[in-house]
Amino acid sequence: MVEKSCFFCGDAGLLECEGCNGKVVACSPGHLYLHKRGSGPCFPWLVIEQPDVGRCMVTSRRVKAGETLFMEEPVVVGPNQTGSAICLSCYSSLPQPADYLCSRCSYPLCGPDCELNTIHKDECRILARGSPPVFKEDEPTEAYHCILPLRLVLLSRSDPEKYDLVRALMDHEEERCKGEDWKTTERTVVQHILDNCKARDIEKFTEQELRRAIGVLEVNSYEVHSFVSCGYRGCYPTASLLSHGCVANSRHIWNTEPPYTNTCIATVDIEAGTEVITSYAAPTECSLFRRKKFEDGWYFTCLCERCKSADELGTEFNTIRCTQCTKPELRMADTNNTQSDWSCSACNKSESYESVRERISGLFNKIKQISLKDRYSMESWLNILEETEKIVHSHHAAIIEICKWLLPILCRAADKQSEEYPVSLMEKKLRLSQIYREVLDVIDPGISKSRAKALYENLETDIFLTMSRGISVSEIKVQKWIQGCQQIVFIFDTLGQNPGFESIMFRNAGTIIQRLQLMVKTYEQLEKRGLMNGTAVQEFKEQWSFLELWRWQPR
Repeated sequence: MVEKSCFFCGDAGLLECEGCNGKVVACSPGHLYLHKRGSGPCFPWLVIEQPDVGRCMVTSRRVKAGETLFMEEPVVVGPNQTGSAICLSCYSSLPQPADYLCSRCSYPLCGPDCELNTIHKDECRILARGSPPVFKEDEPTEAYHCILPLRLVLLSRSDPEKYDLVRALMDHEEERCKGEDWKTTERTVVQHILDNCKARDIEKFTEQELRRAIGVLEVNSYEVHSFVSCGYRGCYPTASLLSHGCVANSRHIWNTEPPYTNTCIATVDIEAGTEVITSYAAPTECSLFRRKKFEDGWYFTCLCERCKSADELGTEFNTIRCTQCTKPELRMADTNNTQSDWSCSACNKSESYESVRERISGLFNKIKQISLKDRYSMESWLNILEETEKIVHSHHAAIIEICKWLLPILCRAADKQSEEYPVSLMEKKLRLSQIYREVLDVIDPGISKSRAKALYENLETDIFLTMSRGISVSEIKVQKWIQGCQQIVFIFDTLGQNPGFESIMFRNAGTIIQRLQLMVKTYEQLEKRGLMNGTAVQEFKEQWSFLELWRWQPR
């Protein structure tokens, strides 16, 4: 009899999956649970070894967009390394200074109930032996650096089977020990826990296991939720199998309530045997900044198809204007070298990587300041847009970032109707939303909230301008509008909607579908009676703006 290997870790397989008729085996119930939950369907993935990639996840069959690839809970969860005060038990954001401190270790908590929570019990015993944490107003604290590594080491003692899930995860210690972060974590985690908190003598913790915990968490953790000033993250072993690609085919949906389940879905249709890819950075970062993040945080140079493409897969997402000829033709000369000089394809002028980075960093800093201090000012965003268009290509990441903030407020206010804005401004919104949509269709395809929002802004503006002009609309265009709104509804239905803007957008997309279908039905009836010619839209030209659509009720 041929011994089968565990589908997850490669050890001897002892348990067969009944749902797969023995095709998949696991070494333990914990590993089998990653493949199948109870009476539910088997998750459609396997682990294989690939050259230059190592262990990675591939689909075991064809997977449709929106289908669940896997679900899992974190091995450990805890606060981000830096940030303002956050409760160590329930992860609520806390005021600074906090209203309540743990009576033993002095860490901020919500109150006595959170102090007694078992999540905090074991670590509190150790932390209480050390110096109290330091929190200063408007300054990031180092007090949270040690929490998650301490929890992972404690887990190795309390639940070895659960801890075993991280055994195969990489920690990149050889690379990390050369960086500045290593010095910080040696002081704030290793020395603090072993010496200041006396865990070396009492719990018999070692430098090696703490360093291993730090590395595993730095390389393999995902942020579950962010409150802007603070947040919490978890270590998800199955999610850590996903390799990086700057155009992902999967997306994580984080449950922000215990047990913090991660549901990973396919964002596009994926053929059988295809590697499941996630993105370690936001897809809306241009390669000028994106690739440096990978080298600093994950210790690799990304050479995916998008990064190897000087024009970012035809989007020109990283292309800027040449300072000599002013044409938007300045691109990285050698995409295999992340710090290559840049070259203009129109006039052959060269510019150094450092010069380009400094110029574009300054531009993004201006954009960030507006988002922090003046985010609802249409005038401020239009001014920075005008300045940015003189520096970069019209499809550059900086333009897309401006669109993200500008489009939701452009030609939209509670006390004004859409028709009160100049047509030229509405046409500008249509052009920007079209650019936004076209770029995201390439770099963030399929099931993406950003793409849904871009699609909505484009459709609502296009419909409003068409209706307000009383232009005859072909049945093909109406069907395209309907299909676009159906995509929006599907995306928000799959990923959920945040209260407020996203919820209204979700509802409005459904309203547009109803109104367009009603319009088509009405005109079909009129045509049958010989009362009209074509598909004129005079009777339906009102109420196509954001708030009007939200208020609309079918008769």
